[in-house]
Formats: sequence, C-alpha cells, structure tokens
Amino acid sequence: MGSRYILLVAALLLAPQGFAKVYRWVDSNGQVHYSDKPQDGAEEIAVDTSKANTIELAKPSPTTAPLQPVTAPEYRISLSAPEQGATVRDNNGQLNLNIALQPDLLADHRIELLLNGEVVRTVGSGGSFALDNVDRGEHVLQARVIDENGKVLASSRKTKVYLHRHSRLIAPPKPQPRS
Repeated sequence: MGSRYILLVAALLLAPQGFAKVYRWVDSNGQVHYSDKPQDGAEEIAVDTSKANTIELAKPSPTTAPLQPVTAPEYRISLSAPEQGATVRDNNGQLNLNIALQPDLLADHRIELLLNGEVVRTVGSGGSFALDNVDRGEHVLQARVIDENGKVLASSRKTKVYLHRHSRLIAPPKPQPRS
C-alpha cells in the first residue's frame, strides 16, 4: 500500500504541469510579453503541446563517402654512424650520430634517440646529431620513430659503441725544472 500512496502523490504533483496556461499582454511601451502567471489585461493563449520540442533531422546524403583512416607509412630507420663496436675518442664526451630514415616523417611523428635504453633527445627528422658530455665506457645507441601517442612505429638495431675520454684521475706529469 505504501508504494501506491507514493505513486498517487507523485501523479497529483505532476498533473498541474500538463495543464499549464500561457498568458499574453502588451505593456504601455507596446512591448509584447508572455508568462505563465496572469497579469492585468492579459489574455489566455491556447498552446498546442502535441508538437512541442520536435526536431526533424535531415537524412545524410548517400553520396558522402566514409572517411578512410590514415595509416602510418612503413618506416625504415637505421644508425649509419657510429658503426657497431666502434671506439670513439673524444675528451668532451661527444658522440656524433647519423640517422637514415625513409620515407620522410608525417607531421605528427618524431624520432627518439636512445642512449642505454633511455630517451635523450626527440627530433623531427633524420640527419646528423651530436650527444654531448656522454660518460666514458660502453654505450648502446638506438633510434626509433614514434607517433603522436608515443607508440613505436619503427626501430633501428641497437649499436654498441665505446667512448674513451681522458680521466681526471690520471693527472698529466708536472713539468720538472731543468737543473
């Protein structure tokens, strides 16, 4: 019985909304007004609610072709320098890389340069690049093409190189005065 009582009360509260009236009047400046509350000199207007809030949408033209998704090209990327197993001697710790890429990158694609598995630089095209102040020792280099979401589209093979730098621990001999 409790749920019937709640339904009856809800129906009574919602019923007056279906019978709402609209009033129209013109003020002293000739401005026309509409309201749901009666005013002095207002006339009641009959409203046809059977067509309220109906929208007719145009049907799409059958000649419209569906959009084709843009597919990424099959990139070929390689590190042409330094060569696999190369020893680089540079006291400033500079590694010069040459990246060969075909075809050219799409506008939203990039190349990441990796040193020992960590991204050290992101560039917009192939070519020559320098990595500065690299520590002495063995390093693994790689380049890869990524899209705008960071998805890897192509990778070069990993290239192991050895960097030799002058050690600060080994001081050059001090010149001895001549006797």
